[in-house]
Amino acid sequence: MSEEPPLFGHTVLVTRPAHQAQKLSQMIEKAGGSVLRCPAIEILPPRNADQAREQLKQLKDFDLAVFVSVNAVESALALLAPVNLPQKLQLAAIGINTAESLVEHGYQNVIHPEHQFSSEGLLQTVGMSDIAGKKIAIIRGESGRQWLLKQLQKAGADVVPIAVYRRKLPADSKKVLQQALQNHDITIISATSNEGLANMIEMGGRLKHKLLRLPLVVLSERNRDYARELGFSDRIFVAEKASNRALVKTLIELADSKRCR
Repeated sequence: MSEEPPLFGHTVLVTRPAHQAQKLSQMIEKAGGSVLRCPAIEILPPRNADQAREQLKQLKDFDLAVFVSVNAVESALALLAPVNLPQKLQLAAIGINTAESLVEHGYQNVIHPEHQFSSEGLLQTVGMSDIAGKKIAIIRGESGRQWLLKQLQKAGADVVPIAVYRRKLPADSKKVLQQALQNHDITIISATSNEGLANMIEMGGRLKHKLLRLPLVVLSERNRDYARELGFSDRIFVAEKASNRALVKTLIELADSKRCR
C-alpha cells in the first residue's frame, strides 16, 4: 500500500494575490494538499503611474534600489518596459522570492538577507553596511512601511521611496472565505504579509472567530507577532525562509505534527 502524500487530507488557504498564487498552489497540490485560493490583496497600478514611471527612469542616478516584494519587482519592471534597469545599479531584495524574481528577469548579484528576511535583516546584510552618502531608492507599494526608509536616512543615505503599485481588498474574496469557514473546509492558513492578515480578518466578518482557531503558517516573526495581536491562537508557525519552498516545508511539518488534524 502506497504512503499518503504529506499534505493529504488538508486544505490550505492561500491568501496571496491571484497572479502570485500559482507556484505556491502547485507545490501544495504536489504534496497532496488541496488549495483554497482566496486573495487577501489585489494589486493595482499606482494612482500616479506617470510619476512612478518618471522616477524609475531616474534610477540611473542612484547607487542602490531596494525592492520590498515580488509585487514591487513585477510592477516596476512593467512600468519601465521596454526599458531595463540600469546595469550599474546595485539591487537589493528583502526576501528570497523577491530576489529570485529579479534573477528570473535577468538581474544577477542581488543583495538579500541570508536568515532574517525582513527590513531589519536586510540592514545586517553584507553590502548594506557602508551606505552613508549613497542615493537609495525603495521600490514599494503606496502606504508602504516607513521603518527601512528612516533607518537608511539615519545611516546617512539619501533615500527616495518610489510607489509602483497600490493594494486593494478583493471584492469577491469575502464571500468565498466565509462560505469555506461555514463549511469547515479549511484546515491550515498560509499568510505572507501583515496587510494580508488584517484583510483576512475583515473578510471573515462574523465568522472571523473560526479563522482565529485555525493553525497558521507565516513568513516572518513580524507576521507572527502581528497575527497574535489580531487574536490568532498560539499555533502560529514561521517558515525558515521567506520562500515558497520553505513555506510548504513548514506546512508539511505542521501536518506531520497532527496538531491540526
